[in-house]
Amino acid sequence: MQQQTNDPEDRTARPAWFGYAQLGIILILVVIALYFARAPGRVTLDTVAGEDADAGKPVVNVIRPEPTEQALTVKLTGAVRAYDQVAVRSEVTGRVVWVSPEFANGGSITANETFVRIDPARYELKVEAAEMAVREAEARLSAQNTRSAEARLGAARAELKLAQLDLERTEISLPYNARVVSSSVSAGELVGPVEGIDARASVLGLVYQPGMLQVDAPVDPKILGYLTPAAGRIATIHTRTEQYEARVERVSSVVAPQTRLASLFLKFV
Repeated sequence: MQQQTNDPEDRTARPAWFGYAQLGIILILVVIALYFARAPGRVTLDTVAGEDADAGKPVVNVIRPEPTEQALTVKLTGAVRAYDQVAVRSEVTGRVVWVSPEFANGGSITANETFVRIDPARYELKVEAAEMAVREAEARLSAQNTRSAEARLGAARAELKLAQLDLERTEISLPYNARVVSSSVSAGELVGPVEGIDARASVLGLVYQPGMLQVDAPVDPKILGYLTPAAGRIATIHTRTEQYEARVERVSSVVAPQTRLASLFLKFV
Protein backbone atom coordinates (compact mmCIF):
# COMPACT_ATOMS: atom_id res chain seq x y z
CA MET A 1 0.00 0.00 0.00
CA GLN A 2 1.43 3.26 -1.09
CA GLN A 3 1.77 5.95 1.73
CA GLN A 4 1.31 9.65 0.93
CA THR A 5 3.64 12.01 2.74
CA ASN A 6 4.43 15.76 2.60
CA ASP A 7 7.70 16.47 0.96
CA PRO A 8 9.81 18.83 3.05
CA GLU A 9 11.77 19.84 0.02
CA ASP A 10 8.66 21.60 -1.41
CA ARG A 11 8.55 24.05 1.60
CA THR A 12 12.18 24.84 1.63
CA ALA A 13 12.45 25.24 -2.11
CA ARG A 14 10.97 28.84 -1.94
CA PRO A 15 13.07 31.60 -0.47
CA ALA A 16 11.93 33.37 2.73
CA TRP A 17 11.38 36.81 1.13
CA PHE A 18 8.88 35.47 -1.33
CA GLY A 19 5.97 35.86 1.12
CA TYR A 20 6.92 39.45 1.98
CA ALA A 21 7.08 40.32 -1.70
CA GLN A 22 3.57 39.03 -2.22
CA LEU A 23 2.28 41.09 0.70
CA GLY A 24 3.97 44.22 -0.65
CA ILE A 25 2.46 43.79 -4.11
CA ILE A 26 -0.98 43.44 -2.60
CA LEU A 27 -0.58 46.68 -0.60
CA ILE A 28 0.60 48.54 -3.71
CA LEU A 29 -2.44 47.40 -5.66
CA VAL A 30 -4.75 48.54 -2.84
CA VAL A 31 -3.17 52.02 -2.76
CA ILE A 32 -3.47 52.37 -6.55
CA ALA A 33 -7.13 51.36 -6.40
CA LEU A 34 -7.89 53.90 -3.69
CA TYR A 35 -6.12 56.67 -5.62
CA PHE A 36 -8.11 56.15 -8.80
CA ALA A 37 -11.31 55.80 -6.77
CA ARG A 38 -10.86 59.37 -5.32
CA ALA A 39 -9.59 61.02 -8.52
CA PRO A 40 -12.12 63.35 -10.24
CA GLY A 41 -13.57 62.48 -13.54
CA ARG A 42 -12.64 64.17 -16.72
CA VAL A 43 -13.82 67.83 -16.94
CA THR A 44 -14.50 69.37 -20.29
CA LEU A 45 -14.00 73.16 -20.52
CA ASP A 46 -15.75 75.05 -23.25
CA THR A 47 -14.14 78.36 -24.14
CA VAL A 48 -16.25 81.11 -25.65
CA ALA A 49 -14.68 83.97 -27.56
CA GLY A 50 -15.93 87.48 -28.35
CA GLU A 51 -19.30 88.72 -27.11
CA ASP A 52 -20.23 85.31 -25.70
CA ALA A 53 -17.30 85.57 -23.29
CA ASP A 54 -18.41 88.99 -22.04
CA ALA A 55 -21.92 87.71 -21.55
CA GLY A 56 -20.64 85.21 -19.02
CA LYS A 57 -19.03 87.88 -16.79
CA PRO A 58 -20.93 89.06 -13.65
CA VAL A 59 -22.47 92.55 -13.73
CA VAL A 60 -21.98 94.81 -10.70
CA ASN A 61 -23.06 98.38 -9.83
CA VAL A 62 -20.32 100.76 -8.67
CA ILE A 63 -21.30 103.66 -6.38
CA ARG A 64 -18.86 106.51 -5.74
CA PRO A 65 -19.23 107.77 -2.14
CA GLU A 66 -19.77 111.50 -1.79
CA PRO A 67 -18.97 113.44 1.43
CA THR A 68 -22.00 114.98 3.15
CA GLU A 69 -22.54 117.11 6.24
CA GLN A 70 -24.16 115.51 9.25
CA ALA A 71 -25.60 117.44 12.20
CA LEU A 72 -24.51 116.30 15.67
CA THR A 73 -26.81 117.54 18.42
CA VAL A 74 -25.34 117.74 21.91
CA LYS A 75 -27.50 118.72 24.89
CA LEU A 76 -25.66 120.31 27.81
CA THR A 77 -26.62 122.03 31.05
CA GLY A 78 -24.80 125.25 31.90
CA ALA A 79 -24.88 128.36 34.07
CA VAL A 80 -25.03 132.00 32.96
CA ARG A 81 -22.25 134.13 34.38
CA ALA A 82 -20.87 137.62 33.84
CA TYR A 83 -17.17 137.06 33.21
CA ASP A 84 -16.24 140.76 33.46
CA GLN A 85 -17.88 142.40 36.50
CA VAL A 86 -16.97 145.94 37.47
CA ALA A 87 -16.72 147.19 41.05
CA VAL A 88 -18.19 150.69 41.35
CA ARG A 89 -16.15 153.02 43.57
CA SER A 90 -16.12 156.69 44.36
CA GLU A 91 -13.01 158.64 43.39
CA VAL A 92 -13.73 161.37 45.97
CA THR A 93 -14.61 161.23 49.66
CA GLY A 94 -17.98 162.50 50.84
CA ARG A 95 -21.51 161.77 52.01
CA VAL A 96 -23.94 160.15 49.60
CA VAL A 97 -26.97 162.40 49.13
CA TRP A 98 -28.84 160.41 46.45
CA VAL A 99 -28.92 156.88 44.97
CA SER A 100 -30.89 155.98 41.83
CA PRO A 101 -33.63 153.35 42.33
CA GLU A 102 -32.11 151.53 39.34
CA PHE A 103 -28.86 151.03 41.24
CA ALA A 104 -30.11 147.80 42.84
CA ASN A 105 -29.83 144.10 42.12
CA GLY A 106 -31.35 143.49 38.69
CA GLY A 107 -31.52 147.17 37.76
CA SER A 108 -30.35 148.72 34.50
CA ILE A 109 -28.13 151.78 34.22
CA THR A 110 -27.99 153.92 31.10
CA ALA A 111 -24.60 155.08 29.80
CA ASN A 112 -23.44 158.46 31.19
CA GLU A 113 -26.46 158.69 33.51
CA THR A 114 -25.76 159.63 37.15
CA PHE A 115 -26.86 156.93 39.59
CA VAL A 116 -25.02 158.01 42.77
CA ARG A 117 -24.54 161.62 43.89
CA ILE A 118 -22.11 162.74 46.61
CA ASP A 119 -22.50 166.02 48.52
CA PRO A 120 -20.72 168.53 46.24
CA ALA A 121 -20.51 171.49 48.69
CA ARG A 122 -16.93 170.85 49.72
CA TYR A 123 -15.74 170.53 46.13
CA GLU A 124 -17.67 173.58 44.95
CA LEU A 125 -15.77 175.62 47.54
CA LYS A 126 -12.49 174.19 46.26
CA VAL A 127 -13.41 175.32 42.75
CA GLU A 128 -14.19 178.83 43.97
CA ALA A 129 -10.88 179.00 45.84
CA ALA A 130 -8.99 177.80 42.78
CA GLU A 131 -10.71 180.38 40.57
CA MET A 132 -9.68 183.14 42.97
CA ALA A 133 -6.11 181.89 42.94
CA VAL A 134 -6.10 182.04 39.14
CA ARG A 135 -7.37 185.64 39.11
CA GLU A 136 -4.75 186.64 41.66
CA ALA A 137 -1.99 185.00 39.59
CA GLU A 138 -3.21 186.75 36.44
CA ALA A 139 -3.14 190.14 38.21
CA ARG A 140 0.35 189.55 39.51
CA LEU A 141 1.55 188.57 36.05
CA SER A 142 0.12 191.82 34.67
CA ALA A 143 1.95 193.85 37.33
CA GLN A 144 5.14 191.84 37.25
CA ASN A 145 5.84 190.27 33.91
CA THR A 146 8.31 187.76 35.27
CA ARG A 147 8.86 184.07 34.85
CA SER A 148 7.99 183.51 38.50
CA ALA A 149 4.62 185.20 38.09
CA GLU A 150 3.95 183.23 34.92
CA ALA A 151 4.77 179.95 36.71
CA ARG A 152 2.38 180.79 39.57
CA LEU A 153 -0.38 181.43 37.07
CA GLY A 154 0.22 178.05 35.45
CA ALA A 155 0.10 176.29 38.83
CA ALA A 156 -3.12 178.11 39.78
CA ARG A 157 -4.81 177.07 36.56
CA ALA A 158 -3.77 173.43 37.13
CA GLU A 159 -5.24 173.52 40.65
CA LEU A 160 -8.48 174.89 39.21
CA LYS A 161 -8.71 171.99 36.74
CA LEU A 162 -8.15 169.46 39.54
CA ALA A 163 -10.85 171.09 41.66
CA GLN A 164 -13.28 171.04 38.76
CA LEU A 165 -12.48 167.37 38.10
CA ASP A 166 -13.17 166.43 41.74
CA LEU A 167 -16.47 168.32 41.56
CA GLU A 168 -17.48 166.34 38.47
CA ARG A 169 -16.63 163.10 40.29
CA THR A 170 -19.28 163.76 42.91
CA GLU A 171 -21.77 162.48 40.32
CA ILE A 172 -20.98 158.83 39.57
CA SER A 173 -21.88 157.37 36.17
CA LEU A 174 -20.56 154.80 33.69
CA PRO A 175 -19.62 155.27 30.00
CA TYR A 176 -21.69 152.22 28.95
CA ASN A 177 -25.03 150.56 29.61
CA ALA A 178 -24.83 148.19 32.56
CA ARG A 179 -26.83 145.72 34.62
CA VAL A 180 -26.55 145.78 38.40
CA VAL A 181 -25.44 142.63 40.21
CA SER A 182 -25.44 144.09 43.71
CA SER A 183 -25.58 147.45 45.48
CA SER A 184 -24.16 148.24 48.92
CA VAL A 185 -24.64 152.00 49.28
CA SER A 186 -27.42 154.16 50.69
CA ALA A 187 -27.97 157.87 51.15
CA GLY A 188 -26.07 159.21 54.16
CA GLU A 189 -23.13 156.84 53.93
CA LEU A 190 -19.56 158.11 53.81
CA VAL A 191 -17.84 156.82 50.69
CA GLY A 192 -14.57 157.40 48.93
CA PRO A 193 -11.42 155.81 47.51
CA VAL A 194 -9.51 153.16 49.45
CA GLU A 195 -6.87 155.70 50.50
CA GLY A 196 -9.42 157.91 52.29
CA ILE A 197 -11.89 155.40 53.73
CA ASP A 198 -12.39 151.80 54.86
CA ALA A 199 -11.68 149.39 52.01
CA ARG A 200 -15.04 147.64 52.48
CA ALA A 201 -16.91 150.91 52.15
CA SER A 202 -15.06 151.85 48.97
CA VAL A 203 -17.09 149.40 46.83
CA LEU A 204 -20.54 150.79 46.11
CA GLY A 205 -21.75 147.82 44.06
CA LEU A 206 -21.08 145.42 41.19
CA VAL A 207 -22.25 145.84 37.59
CA TYR A 208 -21.61 144.20 34.24
CA GLN A 209 -22.10 144.98 30.59
CA PRO A 210 -24.88 142.92 28.96
CA GLY A 211 -22.47 141.88 26.21
CA MET A 212 -20.19 140.28 28.81
CA LEU A 213 -22.60 137.49 29.73
CA GLN A 214 -21.51 133.96 28.94
CA VAL A 215 -22.75 130.41 29.51
CA ASP A 216 -20.38 127.95 31.16
CA ALA A 217 -21.43 124.46 29.97
CA PRO A 218 -19.48 121.42 31.28
CA VAL A 219 -18.88 118.75 28.62
CA ASP A 220 -17.33 115.29 28.56
CA PRO A 221 -13.93 115.37 26.80
CA LYS A 222 -15.04 112.42 24.64
CA ILE A 223 -18.02 114.39 23.32
CA LEU A 224 -15.79 117.42 22.93
CA GLY A 225 -13.64 115.35 20.59
CA TYR A 226 -16.59 114.97 18.19
CA LEU A 227 -17.11 118.75 18.18
CA THR A 228 -13.50 119.68 17.44
CA PRO A 229 -13.03 122.42 16.45
CA ALA A 230 -15.74 123.60 18.86
CA ALA A 231 -14.98 127.34 18.80
CA GLY A 232 -17.33 129.17 16.46
CA ARG A 233 -20.11 126.58 16.49
CA ILE A 234 -23.68 127.86 16.85
CA ALA A 235 -25.77 126.86 19.87
CA THR A 236 -29.32 127.46 21.08
CA ILE A 237 -29.80 128.32 24.75
CA HIS A 238 -33.12 127.39 26.34
CA THR A 239 -34.33 128.88 29.61
CA ARG A 240 -37.65 128.29 31.31
CA THR A 241 -39.33 131.02 29.30
CA GLU A 242 -36.96 132.19 26.55
CA GLN A 243 -34.72 130.91 23.77
CA TYR A 244 -31.48 132.61 22.70
CA GLU A 245 -28.88 132.14 20.00
CA ALA A 246 -25.25 131.79 21.09
CA ARG A 247 -21.85 130.89 19.72
CA VAL A 248 -19.04 128.87 21.29
CA GLU A 249 -16.40 131.48 22.03
CA ARG A 250 -13.70 129.28 23.56
CA VAL A 251 -12.99 125.95 25.26
CA SER A 252 -11.37 125.47 28.65
CA SER A 253 -7.73 124.46 28.50
CA VAL A 254 -8.01 122.10 31.50
CA VAL A 255 -10.65 119.79 32.96
CA ALA A 256 -12.26 120.25 36.36
CA PRO A 257 -10.34 118.21 38.95
CA GLN A 258 -13.48 116.80 40.61
CA THR A 259 -15.80 116.12 37.67
CA ARG A 260 -13.09 115.55 35.03
CA LEU A 261 -15.18 117.61 32.61
CA ALA A 262 -14.09 120.36 30.26
CA SER A 263 -16.14 123.54 29.69
CA LEU A 264 -17.59 125.26 26.66
CA PHE A 265 -17.95 129.02 27.01
CA LEU A 266 -20.84 130.34 24.94
CA LYS A 267 -21.52 133.99 24.18
CA PHE A 268 -24.93 135.39 23.29
CA VAL A 269 -25.29 136.73 19.74
